[in-house]
Amino acid sequence: MKDILFDVLIDIPGLLEDLDNLRLCTDEGTVASMRQDLMQKCWDCDEQLLSWFSFLCADRDFCDFPLPQTQDGIVSVVEFARLEGMVLFWATCLVLYSTLRRPEVSSELTSLPERTHPQQYLGKLVEAIPLLLRPSAGLYGQDAAALPLALALTYTSGTASSSKEHMLLMQNLDKMQGEVVAGLRVMVKSLSP
Repeated sequence: MKDILFDVLIDIPGLLEDLDNLRLCTDEGTVASMRQDLMQKCWDCDEQLLSWFSFLCADRDFCDFPLPQTQDGIVSVVEFARLEGMVLFWATCLVLYSTLRRPEVSSELTSLPERTHPQQYLGKLVEAIPLLLRPSAGLYGQDAAALPLALALTYTSGTASSSKEHMLLMQNLDKMQGEVVAGLRVMVKSLSP
């Protein structure tokens, strides 16, 4: 079942490429067709994410667990695995639903389901990423945090209402070390106006 989440995650660059192509297109007839195709691809991904979530969340412990709160900073292997899965889910939702809610894609934003509001996934990422960066998670934690952190930073760089979240995410970036961080810093610098 984990493969479904990765399948959707792998589809995300194609959706973003389709969005870029839609933005560049000047032929109204082609734009309407491209918009419809992109919207359908987004809803297909949404259906897969809902399937993944409902399958895993049949065991309510998996999805309803509170974020691990420990005094010694050590997260168990089981908690870490749950957290990593949910962080990937939230990061995928953030990108998918922020694409779906682009004015170029959906003209009826008020009719979209509540679950498609990207800000809720950003909030979960801001809260969860520091747990992946605890010293007990080591380099694996940094690797697990890199992609969700990069996606969240990209989202906050383009959204004026997310400045607080952007600052908190940048604080997480400051806690990281190594080559992964160097790449993330270059990416963040390129996103700055």
